[in-house]
Amino acid sequence: MSTNEMRRKAKKYIDEADDKVVKMVYTMLEAEREDDWWDDLPVSV
Repeated sequence: MSTNEMRRKAKKYIDEADDKVVKMVYTMLEAEREDDWWDDLPVSV
């Protein structure tokens, strides 16, 4: 499956999702965009 197809499907799922799921997805996307101290930890942790 191509990335564009995955994007289309994800957008469709979000459009049909309830508020709880939309908030969860939004929070995950926001967390991914932010620099986090967790990313600076060594792999061994």
